[in-house]
Amino acid sequence: MAPAGRPAGHRARVVDGQPGPRPAEPRHGRAAALRARAGGRAPGVDSVSWTDRLLCLLALLAVIASYALLWGEPGRATHASVWVAGEQRHRLALDQPGQWRVQGPLGESRIEVRDGRVRVTASPGPRQICVRTGWLEQAGESAICLPNQVVVRVEGDGGYDAMNF
Repeated sequence: MAPAGRPAGHRARVVDGQPGPRPAEPRHGRAAALRARAGGRAPGVDSVSWTDRLLCLLALLAVIASYALLWGEPGRATHASVWVAGEQRHRLALDQPGQWRVQGPLGESRIEVRDGRVRVTASPGPRQICVRTGWLEQAGESAICLPNQVVVRVEGDGGYDAMNF
């Protein structure tokens, strides 16, 4: 009967009358080929050099820097452009409150400017997505009434871009 934890027919290696460790597995097969290619090490263990780590660090820093440049503080909003069917119809100053009516292919859209912000208050579109967009106050934001082909886009000073040093 085999000792507990060992399969039947298993013999322990005996050295000087004492049982020793199991003999090493033969070095053949895919694992041995991978170890040989990695300089005798198991794949992935200490196979990353300091230049690889430096390259990864530089790539990470580049991602962080590009995030800051692309998604940093937007420029100050100064006006809103109203486009109908691809043509600019109005340029509204955000510091002058008021309400405007814009005629699109489906009917009338209403636009309101107040407190340095702009919004679409009514549109003939069935889903009212541009109305539900709400107030626009940062440069680059827009409300698009697609069925009526009316676009309200907030614009302003450009702030800084990648060309400024």
